[in-house]
Amino acid sequence: MGLKSKMTEMAQDTGAEAFFVGKASGLPEIYKRIESELRSQYFLSYLTHSTKPESEFRTVEVRMKDKKLTAKTIRGYFP
Repeated sequence: MGLKSKMTEMAQDTGAEAFFVGKASGLPEIYKRIESELRSQYFLSYLTHSTKPESEFRTVEVRMKDKKLTAKTIRGYFP
């Protein structure tokens, strides 16, 4: 697994996105994408009643009513 794929995987695990650019001329488009992402963020929280031990990984799934929309989130967490 190469460095770019490792960085992409790490970004996806945390609900983020990795950007790679070959030339400085590609930066404005990346900045627009980042700006758009920052302007459309929401904060969700919940209280779990899980009986799993605290040492066990807990997955997170966010579903959107509108199937045209997608949610970016962490894959899970350790409490």
